[in-house]
Amino acid sequence: TILSKSLSVSGLTVSDKTYDGTTVANVSGGTLNGIINSDDVSFTTTASFSDANAAANKSVLVNYSLNGQHASNYSLQSNTMTASISPKEVSIIGISIDNKPYDGTNVTTISGIANLSEVITNDLFTVTIAGNPIATFNNPSLGMNKPITVVGYELQGPQAGNYSLSQPSTLTANIVAKTITISG
Repeated sequence: TILSKSLSVSGLTVSDKTYDGTTVANVSGGTLNGIINSDDVSFTTTASFSDANAAANKSVLVNYSLNGQHASNYSLQSNTMTASISPKEVSIIGISIDNKPYDGTNVTTISGIANLSEVITNDLFTVTIAGNPIATFNNPSLGMNKPITVVGYELQGPQAGNYSLSQPSTLTANIVAKTITISG
C-alpha cells in the first residue's frame, strides 16, 4: 500500500473581522510545502470561527481541499489558527432635540423614539436600547444650531456584547430668547 504524502501550508493568514452574525472567516495567502517535483497540486480553504460572537483571539478552524491532477497522491490536515471578531458599531436614530427658551440651564429634551441602526437582522429582537439618556447644550446661552451632547444610552439583551454603541453626536437645537410678558 502506498500512502499519500502529507503536505503543510505556510504563510496562511486569517483576517480579523467585525461582527456580522456568522462564523465565516476569511483566509489569504499560503504556500503548499512538500510537493514532489512539478506535481500539479493546489489547495483551497474554508475557515470558520468557533462561534459568531465578538471576542479577541478566537479559535478558527481552517479546512483544506486539495485540487489538481496529482492531488490524490497527497494529504493536508486541517489547521487551527486565531483571529478576532470586533463588536459592530451601531448608532442611535429616530431622535431629535427640542428647541427651548432661555432658562439659564443647558439641559434639554429628547424627542422621538430611539432605534438602533446597523443591527444584524437576526439580532433585531436580541439587542435593544436601554439607559437614562440626558441631552445637554454646550452652554446655556442663546444661540442657533447649538451642538448637543447626549449620554446615557446603553445596549441590553443577549447579543449586546456583539455591538458597540455610539451616542448621538450630530444633533443641534436652538436656545431662543425667553418671552417676557409685562402687565399692569
